[in-house]
Amino acid sequence: MNLYFEEKIKPPKEFDTHELVLKGFQDEITIQDFPLRGKFVYLPIKRHRWTNKTSGEILKRD
Repeated sequence: MNLYFEEKIKPPKEFDTHELVLKGFQDEITIQDFPLRGKFVYLPIKRHRWTNKTSGEILKRD
């Protein structure tokens, strides 16, 4: 079973004071789990990448 997750288009709260621009996605990560009677479940997750408009610094959530 594959369940796909994509982060909402909302900047992280810890960066509320910064002026951020959405700049695509980070590399997709996949978490493997076995919750359903020992069957494989894969959870591909896509996280957004943000750029600080004033400094040009790339910000991301870990």
